[in-house]
Amino acid sequence: MGQNSRLIHEFTKNALEVVRTQVVQFKGESLLDIRVWVVKDGDTYIPTKKGISLRLEQVGALRDAIVKAAKEIKSGKKEGPKRAKQIYDKVHRKRG
Repeated sequence: MGQNSRLIHEFTKNALEVVRTQVVQFKGESLLDIRVWVVKDGDTYIPTKKGISLRLEQVGALRDAIVKAAKEIKSGKKEGPKRAKQIYDKVHRKRG
């Protein structure tokens, strides 16, 4: 996943890591890849296994999840373990 990638956004995670959002080609399919990259040899970044790749049609669902998370954070609400399990179960039932 390197030659056919298009960088969308990048932000600093800490002194040695950045998070890159890219559109990449993998096995002939376009994917949104959000991944942690680390500094190697002081100036070159390399990708890690920490990340997620989604089909482009899944991007809307990720956006919805981020918007909901931002609202929860802003409101100061905290999900308890019971509610978190209910949400997890509901999501996984949809997938079959």
